[in-house]
Amino acid sequence: GLEVHAFEIDKTNFLSLQHGLFYNPKEMVDRVHLYPAGISDVIARIGMQGTTYEGFLKAPSKASISDNDINDVTKGNILSVTFDCFQYHVRLNLDKIAFVKIDVEGFEIAALKGTKHTLFPPHNSTISKSNKNIGSLLMEVGPSRWSRANIKLDDGIQEMTDLGTNYFQNAYVILRTKGNYKKSCPDSLAKKVKLSDQNPRKLDGIHMHKIRPNEWKPLLAGMHSA
Repeated sequence: GLEVHAFEIDKTNFLSLQHGLFYNPKEMVDRVHLYPAGISDVIARIGMQGTTYEGFLKAPSKASISDNDINDVTKGNILSVTFDCFQYHVRLNLDKIAFVKIDVEGFEIAALKGTKHTLFPPHNSTISKSNKNIGSLLMEVGPSRWSRANIKLDDGIQEMTDLGTNYFQNAYVILRTKGNYKKSCPDSLAKKVKLSDQNPRKLDGIHMHKIRPNEWKPLLAGMHSA
């Protein structure tokens, strides 16, 4: 059967994941693997203040990171690794991946940048493209928060464009018609930036628009300035 590999930086959430395993049969538990670490584009320690991730995570600049930082908990209580480095040591079977979810509070692009030798190598790379067998990817996109991971807007736009061009030609974006997050990703952006799909799937509080690779740039720029 399928295996689950989950990365979680919050201690309470990690304990909840571990606790949840007790309520499942052993044959299922044996296929669930939990890692108390975060995925980014750097191997470093990251500090977190407050009682939630929202608004409190901030990656150090790459120039300030030294080789000894990962063993120094005074630099931060969260271990950040690249997926490339993780895979080098763990050697997961990446031949066929059913589903990938990335929801890391502004570190989504950084997480993608850390997969260039494994999950999402560049289009012109000599690395095997066998991992194009990824069934689907669900990720949060919030360009106003990318600065937490030292990601510039143009870099994030390029990553999303490359992802759509090389891996997921059938991509969709969820824009909101109501709720707390409507301000950062309102459905009105679809008309403002002239998305080709003006007949989205309509669900409660959201519209799901199909999006072409060349439409990520105006959409993300619009979200960043919203």
